[in-house]
Amino acid sequence: LWFQLSPLSFYQVNRGQAERLYGLAGEYAQLTGEELMLDLYCGAGTIGLYLAGKARRLLGVEIIPEAVENARENAKLNGIENGEFFCGDAAEAAQMLAQRGERPDVIYTSAPTIFAAASAVIAAKRLKVPCVVEVRDIWPESIVEYKGMSRKNPVILALYALEKWLYKNADRLIFTMEGGPDYIKEKHWENKIPLAKIDNLNNGVDLAEFDENCQKYTLDDPDLLDESTFKVVYTGSIRLVNNLEKIVEVAERMQQMGEEKIKFLLYGDGTEREQLIEECRQKGLCNIRFPGKVEKKYIPFILSKSDLNINHVKQTGIMRFGCSLNKQFDYFASGKPVLSDLTVNYDLIQRYGAGVTLPNQDTESLCREILRFAHMSKDEYQSICRNARRAAGDYDYRTLTGKLEDILQTAVSDYRGR
Repeated sequence: LWFQLSPLSFYQVNRGQAERLYGLAGEYAQLTGEELMLDLYCGAGTIGLYLAGKARRLLGVEIIPEAVENARENAKLNGIENGEFFCGDAAEAAQMLAQRGERPDVIYTSAPTIFAAASAVIAAKRLKVPCVVEVRDIWPESIVEYKGMSRKNPVILALYALEKWLYKNADRLIFTMEGGPDYIKEKHWENKIPLAKIDNLNNGVDLAEFDENCQKYTLDDPDLLDESTFKVVYTGSIRLVNNLEKIVEVAERMQQMGEEKIKFLLYGDGTEREQLIEECRQKGLCNIRFPGKVEKKYIPFILSKSDLNINHVKQTGIMRFGCSLNKQFDYFASGKPVLSDLTVNYDLIQRYGAGVTLPNQDTESLCREILRFAHMSKDEYQSICRNARRAAGDYDYRTLTGKLEDILQTAVSDYRGR
């Protein structure tokens, strides 16, 4: 497919992952060619147009006029004649469909904010179909934890009220963190929001793609390929919230201790990268590098050459409900131990024995654990590696797809049984 874009239209720039994502969306939908497919907040129409050939008709809904125009042009550009694009929000689209006497079978919303999810719930009610809401980030609790806003702030109180309404009116809730029920109970909402309608579906990894990319996309990086060193690897953003100043402190302490075989490789980019590089230069550190940003397809090879993968971001109270970092599942897939200094409930690293989680972000404790892994017996080390890979298997996308299908089928059958 070919797409025309404008500055205001959304487009998934990671083409390879976009194709995988759209393909999985098609599997979830189980399209037979007889369906009316509703693509909410469709942007330039990429997802809907990708799947349009498998449905009877496509209706794309988007609130940005320029993106709607892009979507219409993209349909013409690709010879797709069964697509219609409408400028408005989800509630307006629902009203239009209701007037036409049309209705989809199910609405599934994966929303980064409660506003988009709320509009999908309203649309579902008007169309008289079930709505399943996936909660990837707990709003507004995340604002309170990360931004330090008061829970008594009038804006925050209004957002809590909207959140409660959303959870109450959704037919099922999927939290990507296991502590979703804990959050509901902490808010004392369990009388209005039955815990039985809450499911958990973590992030995960495509193991087949991971293994394929590991062999297909390699890097000629001498430090990464040096088998005489013990490599501690981080992949991800390098911003203030990631608190990688702590890793620099650990590297400095290791160098002071004379541990020349321990090397730190921090892959990624962000606002703090150049500052940290300069700090390392001023301190004369030769055991830490910041190779920069790499394409996602190279991550499997990088992690396969590491000896210890490190989870490290700023600690916040929101982690009491669990944590589902994308990079953690890549770490598991590499079959290498994970060292984390994030205190979280429902800790998968501890559950699977895939590494170690430290109770604090203390420099000496991190140094001690890294050295323990570096000098660990081969049998113990390999056992932890196998545990990490086993964890990845349980969170492979194919396994998660089956769980999501079960949740959607339950939502539909429960709704029809009312």
